Amino acid sequence: MQTETLSLRLSKAESRALLKRARQEGTSRGKLVRRALASYGISAEPAPRSGYDVIKHLLGQNPGGPSDLSTNPDHLAGYGQ
Repeated sequence: MQTETLSLRLSKAESRALLKRARQEGTSRGKLVRRALASYGISAEPAPRSGYDVIKHLLGQNPGGPSDLSTNPDHLAGYGQ
């Protein structure tokens, strides 16, 4: 993962509170900030997607095809030969 540095101005009270919280949780200030960003839906990790999510915009997009393709045995003539 490529990283970038972000400079952030905090009040002394905010900085102390962030450091205190990081120490309490045994983590870094950066990890706390990244977790806060994730709680707002901002994350470097893409949300997991199912196969359906990937292709759902394509479903029903073949207007020229037969409407009974999955149920009419005539469409299976010669299939697999």
